[in-house]
Amino acid sequence: MTTQKPTPTELPSGLASIEANRRLGEYGPNDVPEEIPSPWRVFATKFWSPIPWLLEAAIVLQISLGKDLEALLTAALLFFNATLGYVQERRAGASIAALKKHLAPTALARRDDKSTRLPAFQLVPGDALMLPLGALVPADARIVSGSILIDESMLSGESVPLDAEPGSDIHAGALVRRGQAIAGVTATSANTYFGHTARLVRIAQSQSTEHAAVFSVTRTLIR
Repeated sequence: MTTQKPTPTELPSGLASIEANRRLGEYGPNDVPEEIPSPWRVFATKFWSPIPWLLEAAIVLQISLGKDLEALLTAALLFFNATLGYVQERRAGASIAALKKHLAPTALARRDDKSTRLPAFQLVPGDALMLPLGALVPADARIVSGSILIDESMLSGESVPLDAEPGSDIHAGALVRRGQAIAGVTATSANTYFGHTARLVRIAQSQSTEHAAVFSVTRTLIR
């Protein structure tokens, strides 16, 4: 999927419905996909990666050497490591779900030369957004006219609201604290700043200090 910038000629009247539907088919709905696999399946996958393989190999080796106590301890470490990974993944999923609650469910856009309130998932790159005071930004966009004070603390952690004027980029999930503006949608769905953030949360595989401790104990047990 690619990001398409709106052209100035599209913005005053907005997109025609036919063109909006075509772009919806091309870019997909403006919604970050969220997979909810079975908890048992997620837990089972924690036994199939390099760290569990090391522990499983250690168990087999210890049993073959008659070190039953060490094998039992390693099995406990294997279960602890799997549980730790499962809990961390559940927390990441909960964080994404909490962020998604702050996304706008509807949007005020220009379609067929008139203002229309539509579900936010129907937005496409090139749509002209109307952003009044108190509005939640439903997609990444660039200010075309007007001036607003935007609060993006939910996304960036920035505690001070920022002024956004023509040419300024704003992100999905931001809140309009003051003023009003018209903005052209530049990115939707997984191409938004929020979408990239959610993807990074899902694929983050950085080892924790607990994983390092598991490695250290395992090396000690198999010596």
